[in-house]
Amino acid sequence: ESFRPSASDLRKLAVRCSNSEIARACGVTEAAVRKWMDLLEIACQRPTQAGGQAISANEAERLRSHADRKSTARLRHDTDRMTKE
Repeated sequence: ESFRPSASDLRKLAVRCSNSEIARACGVTEAAVRKWMDLLEIACQRPTQAGGQAISANEAERLRSHADRKSTARLRHDTDRMTKE
């Protein structure tokens, strides 16, 4: 299940983790992380080739608990259509 971390969490992650590590933890693509960082005007603060800290499952769950956007897949499938077609 994917989610977008809060802006403050994303800023903290950008200092110590690569975009691909953030993407793995959030269940999204690296392109999505780049888009979030552009949108929030967060500069990548780590070289992409340097090994960063992996994001633990506990930390990913904490990020998910106060994420800006959570996955809406369940909502889309649970709602009934408004038309009779």
